[in-house]
Amino acid sequence: MLDAIDFGLLIWLIIGSMAGVAEMLTGTLFLLPFTIGAIVAAVLTAVGVDMVWAMVVFAVISVASLILLRRFATHDDATGPRVHAGGGRYLDAIGVVTTDIAGESVGRVRIETESWRALSHSGQPIAAGTKVRVVEVRGNALVVEPL
Repeated sequence: MLDAIDFGLLIWLIIGSMAGVAEMLTGTLFLLPFTIGAIVAAVLTAVGVDMVWAMVVFAVISVASLILLRRFATHDDATGPRVHAGGGRYLDAIGVVTTDIAGESVGRVRIETESWRALSHSGQPIAAGTKVRVVEVRGNALVVEPL
């Protein structure tokens, strides 16, 4: 049977491992502070510190790490114009409707060499062959308006 120290250590290691794996999967730097806090709490529990103090240290270290790591998550050191990825790179681009956009339903638009799902900005139908301009990106669909 596990004693209190072993059980507390196991709990902190599980919390730290789960937060660490989730951080690796998301890469947001949001769960990393909780991983750090759980590791510190696990070390304290392993040396015999009371579980209440380990929880307090976990909370303090997690919040402090969150504050310190936040600057890395929001830091933008890119120089020059921002290059959009995905559909965002086609904002204000001109394309041609290849499959009718019937009001609120999705059609298709060809821009350069790519075919994208497309929605009408006004909700009005747009016939195939119509030249359109991309005004917005919603998920994986381009929102277009006729020229």
